[in-house]
Amino acid sequence: MKTKTIISRLLILVVAITTMAMTNVKTVEPVSKSVEVTFKKSKLIEVAFLTIDPNKIQQLNEEYFKKVMPIAKEYGMKPLASMSVQYSYSETVNPQMVGFYEWESKEKHEAFLKDPRFLKIKPIRDSALTYLKLGYFIVENDTKVTFKTGELMEIYAMWLNTSEAHRMQTYFKNVMPLITGEGNQYDVKFPLALNSQNYGADSYQPQSFGIAIWKNKASNTQFFTSKAYDNIKSDKDAAIERLDVWQGEIIIN
Repeated sequence: MKTKTIISRLLILVVAITTMAMTNVKTVEPVSKSVEVTFKKSKLIEVAFLTIDPNKIQQLNEEYFKKVMPIAKEYGMKPLASMSVQYSYSETVNPQMVGFYEWESKEKHEAFLKDPRFLKIKPIRDSALTYLKLGYFIVENDTKVTFKTGELMEIYAMWLNTSEAHRMQTYFKNVMPLITGEGNQYDVKFPLALNSQNYGADSYQPQSFGIAIWKNKASNTQFFTSKAYDNIKSDKDAAIERLDVWQGEIIIN
């Protein structure tokens, strides 16, 4: 099995599920390789930021993956999407990959974490990961997102400066016409926003969290080095207390 395929499968398993049985994900035909994912409002969405020890990929696959799959399926957990991180802009969270996973409910997730069969093999997973941070979210409405290879997938997390938060509205008012809309040279899409949940031990809980999709990295760089951005960025800089951004490409097997 090729290393990239193994890693992408193992990414899904950090929260104990395989890429099999992706019933809410369908491949979109043809020209470009793409996948359509449905994020459901009635579900708990787990986001995993992780890095795998390259020397323990086989261990994770053989000793954890094959054993945990049937256990996880009992709790209705499904993988949604995973991204290989190529660019990380964060002082504290710098993963190799980011994965999105659906749980039936908090109760089902908690029950899985207490399952003796999972607890027995959990140390294998933990020893194979050099970094793991989890966050839990919900969406307000069922949302379909199409991811395509070749595009730049951007995941962002933001905390606002209370005294200057109002300036973010000014920034959005100015930046959206510059980067969005049919025929726009950047044509950036913001297909998904998620609401953080106060759930889980030491979980990642940003004030704002979502996904943006750029044409490619060159387009992203072009905008953020442009005069147009330079003219409006002061409002953004004043409004944001902390900003974490990860960019990369969707993993499609």
